[in-house]
Amino acid sequence: MSDSIEKIGVMVLEPQAALLQKLCDITSCIWGEDEVLPRMSAKECAYANKLLDFEVVVVRATFARSSPLIESALIDSFARGAHIIILQDTGRKLSEYGTVSMGRLHMMSDKASDQDLMDLLTLCKIRSIVNL
Repeated sequence: MSDSIEKIGVMVLEPQAALLQKLCDITSCIWGEDEVLPRMSAKECAYANKLLDFEVVVVRATFARSSPLIESALIDSFARGAHIIILQDTGRKLSEYGTVSMGRLHMMSDKASDQDLMDLLTLCKIRSIVNL
């Protein structure tokens, strides 16, 4: 087996089933493949992160803060070159309706439109292709 880990696309971390489906529908428009990790434990997230390499990770802010293992997995994914999209569902947001990007770290308000998320995913896809 090769030592290199193939990038597989998008990982979506979201415990709410309705929002998870919506996010997966949007990501599948941009990427042909994704890994859906619904209602998963922090251990499952850490294990998936060790086995798989993702180009983009989409996570809601409260879920990201809920576990040190998830935080560690997000940091590891970022260190391997993944784009991290944090959907801010908290009272304090960097951007009320748009997106704030710092390199491969993107913070988007939960009030942003689906089109805004599609635009951001498209940008991440283009950057991933260019960096290959």
